[in-house]
Amino acid sequence: QAEGALEGATAGGDATVERRTIYYFTPDGTEDKATYTGDRWPVVLVPPGSRVVADPGLGVSASESPDGVLLVDGKPAYQYVGDADVDAGRGNGLGGVWFWFEVDESATPTQAPEAPAGPVIGGVVEVHVTATEVATPTGGTAMVLQAEGALE
Repeated sequence: QAEGALEGATAGGDATVERRTIYYFTPDGTEDKATYTGDRWPVVLVPPGSRVVADPGLGVSASESPDGVLLVDGKPAYQYVGDADVDAGRGNGLGGVWFWFEVDESATPTQAPEAPAGPVIGGVVEVHVTATEVATPTGGTAMVLQAEGALE
């Protein structure tokens, strides 16, 4: 899921700052370039000057592309506009080309550090990639990736 990312227009639609499940688009291949255009799948935008960190136990790498998009294992991360809340993962498998970043069931859901109370001056944003459990459309559950931002 993604939270703490930048809000704004992307070639794939309007990105939200709200926490959402993150997906990859198979036509992107292993390049670090997002190729989807339309209005249903915005990329996850990393705030300028932020760090991107993945929990060590997840077995994935997280980074930022040259154009400011969150990359997981070198693939651009997208949000799905049909996911209206934190527990949603409705985009998995759509069109046979959209899939959530799934992790091993043994991964323990974790939370990113909380933002400190009050205003932060000169704070650094950190985009923290962790695992969370979501319900699948078939009634099961899956461990998927979440990206969450925190100020320090």
